[in-house]
Amino acid sequence: MTDREFRMALAELGLTQSAAARLLRVEAGTVGRWARGETRVPGTAEAFLRLLVTAGITGEAAIRLASGVTEDPGDRD
Repeated sequence: MTDREFRMALAELGLTQSAAARLLRVEAGTVGRWARGETRVPGTAEAFLRLLVTAGITGEAAIRLASGVTEDPGDRD
């Protein structure tokens, strides 16, 4: 995954670099280096982001799932 593809994936998922760092469980500086092309995006992070994009899962939904929250806050009665 190139730095451009990484930035495009974050944009498509609606994730800031900070949110992506929380979701991927890495430091914010690491995500910044990936976005600038200073270091390569690891294969596991690349595969996860591609899965989310392909499946149409938003970054917000992925964060909720990763944190164990399975219901959408907007669904409460």
